Amino acid sequence: MPRLKASETDMEDRRTKSIIRKYQELEGLSDPELAKRLGIGGSTLYSRMRDPSYMTLRELRILCKALDDHDRVELLGVR
Repeated sequence: MPRLKASETDMEDRRTKSIIRKYQELEGLSDPELAKRLGIGGSTLYSRMRDPSYMTLRELRILCKALDDHDRVELLGVR
C-alpha cells in the first residue's frame, strides 16, 4: 500500500517534537531532567511527546522562555 501524505496536524506535531528534542540536546537534558524543568512527571512527558497537542499553556511558556526566537515561532506554529 502506498504511504499516505502526513496531515498538517501530524507535521505540526513532528515539528514540535523536533524543537523540544533540539532544546534537550543543546541543554544536555535527559528526559527526567526535562520533565523536572517542566514541572511534570516522566510518564506525563512521554505522553506529551506522543501527542504535543496536550501540552499545557504553562509547559509551553516554560519552553518558550528557553528557546531562541526562531524556535519559539516554530514551536507555536506562528508564521
